[in-house]
Amino acid sequence: ALRSIEPLIMALIFVVWVGIGPFAGVLALTLHSIASLGKLYSEQIETIDHGPIEALQSTGANHLQTIIYAVVPQICTAGTSTSACPPSSASSAAVVSVCC
Repeated sequence: ALRSIEPLIMALIFVVWVGIGPFAGVLALTLHSIASLGKLYSEQIETIDHGPIEALQSTGANHLQTIIYAVVPQICTAGTSTSACPPSSASSAAVVSVCC
């Protein structure tokens, strides 16, 4: 739900809460970036291969071990590129909002 709200609208809401200044814009862009990252990471977790998970569970690994040794290695490679996208889009959004 937070991804559907434009950062400019969130900035206006934060201006009411914290006052006029750059802090409201930083809060709005941070919240929007976190929401975008959450969506991207959840999509990556949904598309992982379930073979390693089943293999670890069949050997008696607990839930935490399964996440550490089966899920995390599969999302690490794609996660690094995903983590770079929202900050770059947030910085470009900040430049556009300052120029306008």
